[in-house]
Amino acid sequence: PTFLNNVVYKLLLPKIDLHNKKKNQQLMIQNLMICLFIGFPFSLSFYLFSNMYLSFLYNNALGSQYLKYIAFPFMVFYIQTPLQAYLQAHMKNKVLFIFSTIESLVSLALLIFCIPIFKETSLLISYLGSLILYTLCCFSYVFYDLFLNKK
Repeated sequence: PTFLNNVVYKLLLPKIDLHNKKKNQQLMIQNLMICLFIGFPFSLSFYLFSNMYLSFLYNNALGSQYLKYIAFPFMVFYIQTPLQAYLQAHMKNKVLFIFSTIESLVSLALLIFCIPIFKETSLLISYLGSLILYTLCCFSYVFYDLFLNKK
């Protein structure tokens, strides 16, 4: 599904108009829905057929329960594509860098604090926690810029 979201990214980036906020609002909503529409069937199939996927790929299904845990929360990852496209089109690479740094630090902190308690599940907690934080930061910045900022 990431490949399909990257196609959406490459189609969205040239359409973003730096001076037409209304068009950008419509594009953002449309592309967020497209990315969720692309990601949902994959998340559902990973949830329902996790044993089959892992058995096919790794000849072992030991991690299928973990795959089920992250299948639907991972849909947050799919909406990052249009958010990042918008921020890059508006030359907000510094903001993306700051968000990425925060994401990495939070991920590391979660690992340090969770490993003694949750063992290998700490990797899932760390990854999902930082993924959700990064996406929320990007979403809040884009939402503010598109819908709340009067400039």
